Amino acid sequence: MEKFRYLILLFLILMLVAGCAPAQKGTPIKTESSNDFYVKYYYSSKVDHIVIEIKNNKLNSSSVNENKLDAHWDQNPSWTKEDLDTNEKNLTTNEVGKLKNLIKNSDFFKLNDIEGVKKKGQKYEASTLTVNLDGKTKTVEYRYNTGGPEMPKSLDSILNMLYNLAELGQ
Repeated sequence: MEKFRYLILLFLILMLVAGCAPAQKGTPIKTESSNDFYVKYYYSSKVDHIVIEIKNNKLNSSSVNENKLDAHWDQNPSWTKEDLDTNEKNLTTNEVGKLKNLIKNSDFFKLNDIEGVKKKGQKYEASTLTVNLDGKTKTVEYRYNTGGPEMPKSLDSILNMLYNLAELGQ
């Protein structure tokens, strides 16, 4: 019985050592660099859902198709996963360059982490924009309420360009 315990212990040690062994040479592990260009816009409410994500030159978007939503509105007045349309496209170097320049030349990186409604207890809808550009990362949440503070111009201009690139009406 004692030998059996030692065999199990030896087996467990070998498994642990094998699990900690370094990856084989020649097997590159892809990691995202802090210098990669990345943009993600997210907005969701009861009737709308929009995600626009750009990694380097690839754009992915997801949004509610109003025709699908209208088909079940009387029974279920909120969007479902089946109501979403997703699209993927490669952006041209020119399109990516224009977006990067817009972000660089705006005051996006100077914005507060939270813009718009800031009073506790006040109701609002929120959207977020995250940008990773030239080693800097910033996430801004814009909180909207009727009659509340307007969206900062830099954020508005970036979102307009994102909507255009994703071919979504605003």
